Amino acid sequence: MAQAAAQSGDPRQAAVERWMRAQTSVEGGRPGVDTGLRLVNQALKELEDDGSSETRAVRGALHLKGSILASRQGDKDGSDAWLEEARGMAQETGETRVYELTFGPTNVELHAVAAAADQDKHGLALKRAAKVEIPQDYPPGRAGHFYIDLARAQVWTARHDEAFESLLKARETAPQMTRHHPQVHETAAALRRARARVPDPLREFSLWCGV
Repeated sequence: MAQAAAQSGDPRQAAVERWMRAQTSVEGGRPGVDTGLRLVNQALKELEDDGSSETRAVRGALHLKGSILASRQGDKDGSDAWLEEARGMAQETGETRVYELTFGPTNVELHAVAAAADQDKHGLALKRAAKVEIPQDYPPGRAGHFYIDLARAQVWTARHDEAFESLLKARETAPQMTRHHPQVHETAAALRRARARVPDPLREFSLWCGV
């Protein structure tokens, strides 16, 4: 992919390749997160803002990735700074889908929820989530991940019934991702531990996702 991007003659394509490599590093622990942030910063340095909506959408997606990576480092100020930069770009671009990336005001707010949950600020995550309105035709992967992040925040604030409903919405929206997502497994396990007797719907869901 790196070779193809370099040969494409499109600087945005090269930046997207960096974004995708940064994405694979998100779950890689601290060394992976550090690598991901280096990739994001490198891509932003190489991709100059030419004023086009496509370039700004790619740069905005990189800022969102930077926010999540910073939150995984426990850097709240850094994460918020990345988010604010992305929010400003999203106000200019509106909702976009270029280079297989989804960027715009909605995705900024979804990342704001995820960043707060990553920092174990679950009350803040719920406050941010209350303002989210997902468009009807929104990409299922992004919408499903929002419900997964929401369920995590709900279970850690003892909103167990709401957390399970969010897991069901995630399954309805993006079933394959939900079934195999480690965060779903953690949330479902936490819901099981919180009950003296596991209800049948939760037991069925747990069996479905292998918990």
